[in-house]
Amino acid sequence: MGNLTSLKKAAAVLLTSVTLMSAAAALPAVNETPLLSQTAITVEAASVGKVTGLTSKTLSNSEIKLSWKKVSGASGYSVCMRKNGKYPQIADPNPSYHGVSFQEAAGPAAFVTYIRAIILRDTGATISPFNAFLLLQGLETLSLRVERHVENTKKVIEYLVNNPKVEKVNHPSVDSRYKDLYNKYFPNGAGSIFTFEIKGGEAEAKKFIDSLKIFSILANVADVKSLVIHPATTTHSQLSPEELAEQDIKPNTIRLSIGTEHIDDIIHDLDEAFAAID
Repeated sequence: MGNLTSLKKAAAVLLTSVTLMSAAAALPAVNETPLLSQTAITVEAASVGKVTGLTSKTLSNSEIKLSWKKVSGASGYSVCMRKNGKYPQIADPNPSYHGVSFQEAAGPAAFVTYIRAIILRDTGATISPFNAFLLLQGLETLSLRVERHVENTKKVIEYLVNNPKVEKVNHPSVDSRYKDLYNKYFPNGAGSIFTFEIKGGEAEAKKFIDSLKIFSILANVADVKSLVIHPATTTHSQLSPEELAEQDIKPNTIRLSIGTEHIDDIIHDLDEAFAAID
């Protein structure tokens, strides 16, 4: 019994290229319990004896052979195992990690490595009850926030269109090319994220942005709070001048994402920023 225990411990070290969950669990407990079925290997042959030395040899990508040196008066122990096609998610090459097999790369840690590298990457960590509550609150009140976003946006666009310091407003509600479609499909308004071009150049645009108090300078969009950014030097800064021109992004282009603050506060903030560039 002691020799078999030693054998299992030794095999747990050697089976790094074939085991998924537990190398020791993959070995047959001779005359005790059958081989566990929840493994990626199949035992083809085994014989038991005293264990004093240990060697390992990989026969191919699909077969591993383990053998223990015989001692005087003992039969030794040898195990020949092969992959049996189970658990392809961690046994087969994974294309998202350049063809690595978690089974071969991580051995006994293959399953937990798969969880961290694939499942955690794709779905994120387990959400806490409080975070789940906040997420539900956000989803269940989304329609109310969208109504506020849209109403605020319509009033901001009206303000900008009539502002003498604004060169152009880029929004489908005031663009003759898209206005009919916009009114047809969005009669109540839509599109709280848009750009406008301030009169002047990059210096005036940055001065305007830096003078805003309610608007946060952030690259993300559709937040509850109002956001502003200078695309040419931030989100699209890696584009060439020609590529910027193709996207109609100019040095004086400013992007706004209108939030849910009171519209009077938003307009006042814009007024103060325009006044700062005089």
